[in-house]
Amino acid sequence: AGGGGGGGGGGGAIHPDKFAGRGVVGKQLAARVRRITADLFAEAASPAGGREQKRERPGGGGRRSPQLPLWVKSEDLQLLRQRFPAPVERLVLVLTPQLLGGFTRAKISPAQTRQLVWALPPLIDQAMVEEYRRMICALIDQGFREWQVANLGQLEFFAGRDCRLSGDYRLNVLNSLAARFWQGQGLATGQIAIETDRPNLTAFLGHPGFGAVGMTVYGFPPLFTSRFAGTPLQYGREFVSPRGEGFVLRQAWGYTLALADQPFSLLHRLGELAGLGLDYGIIDLSGVSLAGRAVGEVFRLMNERSGGRVVSSFNFDHQLG
Repeated sequence: AGGGGGGGGGGGAIHPDKFAGRGVVGKQLAARVRRITADLFAEAASPAGGREQKRERPGGGGRRSPQLPLWVKSEDLQLLRQRFPAPVERLVLVLTPQLLGGFTRAKISPAQTRQLVWALPPLIDQAMVEEYRRMICALIDQGFREWQVANLGQLEFFAGRDCRLSGDYRLNVLNSLAARFWQGQGLATGQIAIETDRPNLTAFLGHPGFGAVGMTVYGFPPLFTSRFAGTPLQYGREFVSPRGEGFVLRQAWGYTLALADQPFSLLHRLGELAGLGLDYGIIDLSGVSLAGRAVGEVFRLMNERSGGRVVSSFNFDHQLG
């Protein structure tokens, strides 16, 4: 239920029958996808061309403050002990058995409880599915009802549970059709893919599909993820691609990840993103040490272009191919 990467796709054709042939659950899911896509394409054929009214932003007249609400995400329990140099609206913890063990012993303030969103790792090995189901049910029973999913299969964990779901950037949402598909699956809010360019983001925010739209504005997205782990891989050692790009191998959730040696960052453009109509930005500190001055150095990128660091904006200032 939790395996696989990707997700709902950024705008290609949706094929409901791909979900069939997997027993009763698969047939029910296929039927649900057919109903959603039929409604979407029926609306697209209407005289209005399927366009919905542009949602009004806070502040009247569609205008809003340039202050973009921030979520901070990490797989390190030290996230709850941080004193951030800027206001943070949500704290997102990536659920693992090791982290949950420490969490049950930690002292969590009522304010942090209200801030907390639990995120599922993008890949869950089949052997760990029932363990994750147990952990998720235990946390929901304790009152934690804000969750973030990273692929379609993870929705099964929350069937019949009263939870507010959000989507990770790995759902690959690049247009309103994809966003409305995920909204039809029960997501209250979601992120546009980090591969978007500025014109596509602007167009998407005019007719977003989600009730609220976020975007990862800092992080180290993996180039690839592999099930192969352990010897002879050399974790933490940099290697260089034929194009001269630097990468580092890292182990997480029992998998091997290849991360760029420079982060993706739009932190110096938060005001611009807020002005375009984005509802929140996610600072993803997965794989980043939360010790010492590391967190402060990340937040300083909000006030200067890169603070002397080399960062990447992916496609944002170029053109989505």
